[in-house]
Amino acid sequence: MGITGLFRRLGEILVRERLTTPDVVEQALVRARSTGERVGEALVSLGAVKDDDVLRALAQQQNLAYLTRDELPAPLPIVKNLSPKYLRQYAVCPVSVEGSVLTVATADPLNPIIVDDLAQSTGLTVKVVVSPADAIVEEARKGFDLVVIGMDKVANANGGFDRKIEAIGAGFKGPMAIVAAKGPHLEQPAAAGFNILVPVSGSGVSRRGAEVAVALARLNDNPLNIVYVSTTRDKGARRPRASLSLAREEAILKDTAAAAARYDVEVRTMLRANTAPEEAILQEINSSGADLVVLGVDRIPGDKLNFGSVAQAVLGKSKVSVLLVADGEAPQKA
Repeated sequence: MGITGLFRRLGEILVRERLTTPDVVEQALVRARSTGERVGEALVSLGAVKDDDVLRALAQQQNLAYLTRDELPAPLPIVKNLSPKYLRQYAVCPVSVEGSVLTVATADPLNPIIVDDLAQSTGLTVKVVVSPADAIVEEARKGFDLVVIGMDKVANANGGFDRKIEAIGAGFKGPMAIVAAKGPHLEQPAAAGFNILVPVSGSGVSRRGAEVAVALARLNDNPLNIVYVSTTRDKGARRPRASLSLAREEAILKDTAAAAARYDVEVRTMLRANTAPEEAILQEINSSGADLVVLGVDRIPGDKLNFGSVAQAVLGKSKVSVLLVADGEAPQKA
């Protein structure tokens, strides 16, 4: 099939889905010939459709599955010989490895280099699905380039981080995790199995913490304890009426549990919306018998390594191990 025929078929799909009109598709074809754009890019440039519309149509055209941002796996599967640099360069991310078949998500399924290079570097048969480029890049970035910092002394006497932790953390601007071993893990650091507690609040950082917790929970048979806690903005204030809906909080717990279920991780859920978040976490450590808290945190701007008051309180008061997970460099103040 010629290039024009390929373009027309994509245009026909968009017209059939009532996302544009035949006249606009013709305008896009004219523009594509003069600018070198693909017809989908031309349609987006004309403001006729959105990038996501084009990708869905392209997936339909090529008989490929389409995955939304939420359908991409978390965490990403680790594939030998698949470098983070390559994933970011070509905007691809691994979705699954089943036997000798590697499935990857891409926003450019017409690029033959992607399949050929991946097959050569991994030695696997490569299957392609389609997903938005920004979602792929975000997931690929989160799945790799993570520095894990763990030392005998994590905190100082003032409740901040030890100077060695500060020095390492300050020099790394990407995603990081800080481990503070406590309790039984100081005596038997290599003991198999964790009883993990992960607090969630619906924020992006709590989702990241949940992703890491799910990955760790897959390594043992203990259920993953998921507790909903309020954000620091809520101040743990009690609701004026007990009948006020908790639908949002319950939905967040349900979504996190569903993500864990995709990896066959059993969960136990608890809702502590009416308590200050640090107190809710400490209470749930006691009631669940957890020996590891995985907490997604924001990096706070400033001269010192700081992940906020909740992280500081949990790190200082918890009698069990704590794993703080941050996406990267602190956002700059406006």
